[in-house]
Amino acid sequence: MEPFSSIVRSGLAFIAVSALTVVAGGATQGDGIDYKDFQVPPGFHVTIGPDATPQLESDETALRTIRDAGASAATFAAPGIPATVPGPEWGYDAKYWADLPGAVADINNLFGLDNALYVSCRFSADFEPVIDCVLRWDGVAWTQVGGMMNGPVSGLASLNGALVVGGHFTEVGGIPANGVTRWNGISWEDMGEGLETSVTKIAAVGDDLFAAAAEYGDSSITSTVHRWDGIRWNRLPGDFNGTISSIDGESSTSLFVGGRFNRVDSKIVNSIARWDGNAWNSVGTGQLDAVSSIAVRDSELFAAVQYYSINPGTGFPPFHYVAKWNGFDWSGTGSYPLFDDYISSLLIVGERPIAGGWFRMVEPGVVSRGISLYDGARWRPLADRGIEISVRQLASVGHGIFVAGVRPIPRTSDSEPDSWVPYQAVYRPRVNVSEGQLSATPGAGVFGADPFGYYQPALLTDSGTVATADVALPAPMLLDRAAEIAVQGKRVDNAFTVVLPEGTRFGGDGAQLRVEFSEEDVARFGAASWEDFRIARLTYPAGYPASKEAAVAAQVSQQIPVAFRMDGGRQVYAITAPFAQEFSPTEPTGTYAALPVQMIAASGWLRAEIQPAAALAAGAQWRVDGGEWLSVEAPPVGISPGFHTVEFSQVVGWAPPLPQQIEVVINEVAVATAQYSKDYVLTSGDFTPAFPTALQPGTPLTATWGISGPEPTPMWAELFLSKTGGFDMWRGGATLTGSSFFQFTGGTMMHSPAGQIANWIPDGVYTVVPMINRPGLGGPFEWNYANNWAPIAGKRLLVRNTQTPQCDVEWLGEPTFAVNGTSVTVTGVIRNNGPAASPPYGFWVEVIHGTFAREGYLRENDFIGPGAKISSSIDAGATVTVSLDGTAPLGSDLIAMVDSTDIVPETEERNNSKGYEPLPPTWTGTGDVAIVSAAIDPVQLAPASLAPLTTVRWTATITNKTSNAASFWVELFHSTTGGASLTRSGITLTSSEKVYLSANETKTFSFTQSLNSVPDGIYSMTAIADREGIHDSWVDLQPRDNAFALAGRVTLHNPTTPFWNGHFGTKPTVTRDGNDVTVTFSQSDAMGGWTEAFYGRLDESGRFVKTGQIGGGIRGYRESIWGSVPTGPWVVGVLTDSTDLIPETDETDNYSFTYMP
Repeated sequence: MEPFSSIVRSGLAFIAVSALTVVAGGATQGDGIDYKDFQVPPGFHVTIGPDATPQLESDETALRTIRDAGASAATFAAPGIPATVPGPEWGYDAKYWADLPGAVADINNLFGLDNALYVSCRFSADFEPVIDCVLRWDGVAWTQVGGMMNGPVSGLASLNGALVVGGHFTEVGGIPANGVTRWNGISWEDMGEGLETSVTKIAAVGDDLFAAAAEYGDSSITSTVHRWDGIRWNRLPGDFNGTISSIDGESSTSLFVGGRFNRVDSKIVNSIARWDGNAWNSVGTGQLDAVSSIAVRDSELFAAVQYYSINPGTGFPPFHYVAKWNGFDWSGTGSYPLFDDYISSLLIVGERPIAGGWFRMVEPGVVSRGISLYDGARWRPLADRGIEISVRQLASVGHGIFVAGVRPIPRTSDSEPDSWVPYQAVYRPRVNVSEGQLSATPGAGVFGADPFGYYQPALLTDSGTVATADVALPAPMLLDRAAEIAVQGKRVDNAFTVVLPEGTRFGGDGAQLRVEFSEEDVARFGAASWEDFRIARLTYPAGYPASKEAAVAAQVSQQIPVAFRMDGGRQVYAITAPFAQEFSPTEPTGTYAALPVQMIAASGWLRAEIQPAAALAAGAQWRVDGGEWLSVEAPPVGISPGFHTVEFSQVVGWAPPLPQQIEVVINEVAVATAQYSKDYVLTSGDFTPAFPTALQPGTPLTATWGISGPEPTPMWAELFLSKTGGFDMWRGGATLTGSSFFQFTGGTMMHSPAGQIANWIPDGVYTVVPMINRPGLGGPFEWNYANNWAPIAGKRLLVRNTQTPQCDVEWLGEPTFAVNGTSVTVTGVIRNNGPAASPPYGFWVEVIHGTFAREGYLRENDFIGPGAKISSSIDAGATVTVSLDGTAPLGSDLIAMVDSTDIVPETEERNNSKGYEPLPPTWTGTGDVAIVSAAIDPVQLAPASLAPLTTVRWTATITNKTSNAASFWVELFHSTTGGASLTRSGITLTSSEKVYLSANETKTFSFTQSLNSVPDGIYSMTAIADREGIHDSWVDLQPRDNAFALAGRVTLHNPTTPFWNGHFGTKPTVTRDGNDVTVTFSQSDAMGGWTEAFYGRLDESGRFVKTGQIGGGIRGYRESIWGSVPTGPWVVGVLTDSTDLIPETDETDNYSFTYMP
């Protein structure tokens, strides 16, 4: 019979080969090997060479040759591939891998949830009976999760943030649980009636949870798939004739299962099937023999395929490869599609498939032991050469890839057999590798977003980045881990190299370089604080790399670090600096690291530019840090890196700019740019009526502005209010009257417009702050707006509102809080309950972040962003939808508040706010009291007027819910937010009173107390029992029911004529030691008020904007405040009577400002 050659392609092929003889019965012989019915996987075929050697080829390129079938173990040969791979050698590169201490026994599942690693494991070597349980690794230690199972666990998953476990067990911690159980944070709980058969796999797909279960017969296995509907398990139609080992998908209508089966009912599916919501379907031709793991990414499916025993007696070893399904066809992955051993697990991390298994080679000449990454074109090693273990399971947690398997025990002799022990590790290299393309077209991009790596430096670009090069673009770019480097004898783990083609240039302001370091670096380098680190560029001595010591060439940025992220329980910090401005734009290639400033040599320069030329001709000059006055023609001043104060001289007819804080960077020239302008000045301001005459909102008032300036121009005049004498402005979202637009005539003039009407302002006593030409309103440009406003001294405004409340604005139901990291979006519907329409001037809706006290009121920090203004009236019964966006620190508590500035007279305020807690609170304690109800004497409610020292009559019914007697304090607080937060005044509404309850006693207490000297206003009231911080002998177990918001409001008016004027005896001084700050002062008469110090900045108009508080407030005659502030060019403001408790004749001298030294 004539020999012939053939290549048979398709899913399951039977081949005839050349140079062999076809004998009777269809058997094929050659070299004594029987090739009858030889099977090849989809995408491959077999050819026979001239030497009768069978070759397995992909359908595109011949890749693998099988040789010497009679050898004791099959080996592979192809160009560049060694015939064998070296034997087990235990070890790994510490740049990438870290052990998990306390290695546990046999781990059969890994799962990442809420930045923690969960494992199911089996202790069997040293324990009787066998122990099956779930453990949790929090980055520091292992803890057991609940009780033990009475059988092995086969899968871990999460549903709505809760851990779900499936397996071959019927009890968990002694409680019945048929094959599946859920951890509620405290204990295991059942999920319906469970599944009567053994659960082989469990997985969440979209919002659904699926479980595969197997029933074992004498010689067969039948598997089914079940879906959890929140109450019970529902079986999907179809029986599989084998075991399901993997589940993944995009949704409940695109669900994939893989395993070792070939039919579902009578339908051929070959090891992998897809559920479309109604029925199971084949996935192309499927995959023969077994699919050990599947992973879905977008619309692509990856399957780890194992061909074990389909070619017995042929000399061909089993096949192992990863196949990809694109929705239409199967294809191989990588340029060399066969792994040399079993693939146990697939995982998608950062859109990239990761394979784990027992393999050691993935491509010709490429060793990747146990783990490999698919980059879209090829499989490549992870961590240079992988890790020398047999990987059974993979999981991704945070920025780490966790592996579990077994590692070899080093042999003491060549004759000793290999032995293995359980082992777990995490892949977390010091610095990641990231590749990208630098384009000549401006556009957004991040190079360095590779999820692998403990440190993740990045080059960030936006539409302002322009790349040019002497080479063709796009050009390859690489952020690579640096070689081993030391500075001053200390290892630098965060160093990395930016690699760009020679001749590449950056332009524009859009490129930034981000460098990371950790709390470990702070300790290693002996730095005083993480805030001492800066970006440095490293160079190397001639002896490098024989000498690992690097020399710091330059500090390339003075940008301040920020706490950036947590990684495995360790704090990682980041410094982000403009690349094009602060790095050499012609030499971007280099090695960078974050180091403490004391390890970096420092010097820089500073010069000034002044415009316009006419101001220079008039004699404008500059100086730095209070030194001598300099002309712009002077050479740059040599100066240390950091922030320096630059001032500009007074020139007749011109307004100099405000002092500037200029950052000087090592080896660079910083420039202070000044723009002198014509100056318009508020020379005086006045208003009537003034205290003690009360102003009713909606009634006329007279206001006058005195103005001077060089040229005629139109501008605006406004009246602002302050409760602190002008230290900061009352945040009501409205001015005292409507803004007045007028024509300034030049020179000096008085502006007193007719028809000024008072806006609705809450009751109280205010300082009036007139202002002209506020920046942003379209008036003439000025560099210095600080003299455009001034509080009116020795005169205050008294507001009394006699309007009867006729409306009630509230949230209709619960608003939606969408929180994603630090981003916050709140959407909801507001309704006016009537009986009348809300006022035509509208009101504000805002979201505030802070921390809920134990008793449930919010300790406010700040607003998430701009509020939403409801600019018109809302009819009774009508609704309006609002949506607010902003940011809040991670983990913040939130309240969304209607009428947040309290400018609407309402019949009810307790329904104005809704809260959000990201984490449910938990408490421990020995007692439990609760306020059942509380009320004030109705005759004392608004519109009645109360004065300080007035006797207030109120009751509170309180219950003791424990069997222990209770002695505790009861307090009454005031609020302008219906009790959502408490007014920041430093005192209670009335004096506190201690009460006693016997065990399990409920009692109504009647209080007759004097009203404290609370600032004028109209307030809601909140009663609190056993408040946090004033406990005597116990801590309340359920503190949320310790507070009760009373119905109605009280109006407080202090009829006392002000007679006192407190002020500082000596101007406050500020001293600084690193981030520790001390403020020292003296007071003329403290009068029991509070004094506080804040740090912040001056806005464009020269008004102080608080950023944070320095330490805590002090009361009485103490004359120093100390605390910590972040690094920065802060302005410090010190304010006496900061909570406005004292009725003063003048508040404009209650404060002082100074620059932070």
